[in-house]
Amino acid sequence: DAQESRGLGDVYKRQGRQGCFYHVCVAKEYRKHGIGKAMATACMRRLQEEHINKISLVAFKDNALGNAFWHEEGWTLREDLNVYDFILNEENITRFNK
Repeated sequence: DAQESRGLGDVYKRQGRQGCFYHVCVAKEYRKHGIGKAMATACMRRLQEEHINKISLVAFKDNALGNAFWHEEGWTLREDLNVYDFILNEENITRFNK
């Protein structure tokens, strides 16, 4: 798929006036051509149109290249929260519901 070969991004709203970038990436052979900035900027403009005034971003800690990109672009690393995963299967949901 052409989209997968160049980049992939999901944006969603949460908590009313906040957006989130999740799984934003650009394939190695397409980096340094402005694709990442163009994707992010298009999403930012769309969120602004919807009166969203803040975006958070999920990036793996070991993604040095991605983290450096966002840092260099003026994004602030948050150290005040933890992210938790929960596997949705019957055993875990039953145990959670006890």
